[in-house]
Amino acid sequence: MQVYSVNSSNLKLNQSFGNGDFQEQFAQLSDRELRQIAYNKASHDVNDRRHRRLDNAIINSIPLAAGVAAAAAAKTNRIGKLAAFGLGTASWAIPFAIVDATFGLKHFVDKKIKAVGDFSKENPFLSLVGAVGASFLGFALFRKGANVVSDKYGAKIMAKSKPFVNKLSKALDSSKVLNKAEDVLKKVPSSLKEFSKTALDWTPWALFFTSIAHSISHDKARNAQFEHNYVTLKAAQQNIREDIRAAENEA
Repeated sequence: MQVYSVNSSNLKLNQSFGNGDFQEQFAQLSDRELRQIAYNKASHDVNDRRHRRLDNAIINSIPLAAGVAAAAAAKTNRIGKLAAFGLGTASWAIPFAIVDATFGLKHFVDKKIKAVGDFSKENPFLSLVGAVGASFLGFALFRKGANVVSDKYGAKIMAKSKPFVNKLSKALDSSKVLNKAEDVLKKVPSSLKEFSKTALDWTPWALFFTSIAHSISHDKARNAQFEHNYVTLKAAQQNIREDIRAAENEA
């Protein structure tokens, strides 16, 4: 039987079970350690890193798509469209950042506190519900804080930024590139414009559900590989324990 090199609890599994010291170490592994080895191997087998990068790319594109859709829908001047882009982007980026921070904290606590980590593994649904609830709470607190800051400093910020906004507005209005693009867009048929607008409106949600579907598919594949690895390792451990007991009885 072959076991690939995987680090777990400072133990490195060799390519075979031929080494006597390794056999004894492997036979003494707890079920928790065995599961960790199986999980690490499954993560490697299904290429967790590549899928994580793909997930991040999809998620990071959602706020930008929302910003573009908001800017396209805004019936205002260019500085207004830029503001709409910023608000549209923030409407997705901020909740995503809060959710990401919440689940990142959950993952950190799961690793550092054994009791919490065991609860998450034994009760994945309750753990997920708790993390989602904490995310909503974090977003509510953020909105409350943002409203307080806006009420207290909003007028001052707007007054100080007005000269910059006016300067930026003039630069956008006199942009040759934007003027040329606007002339091209005027020649596009209205039916095509309407179709494009509808597509842009739905793009953030399409990307969002694509990310969820990809994550579910990947998790399913990793869990299946984990179960296969765990069963294989457990059987190998049982065989080694029986061999060790047989050798001890003969001695």
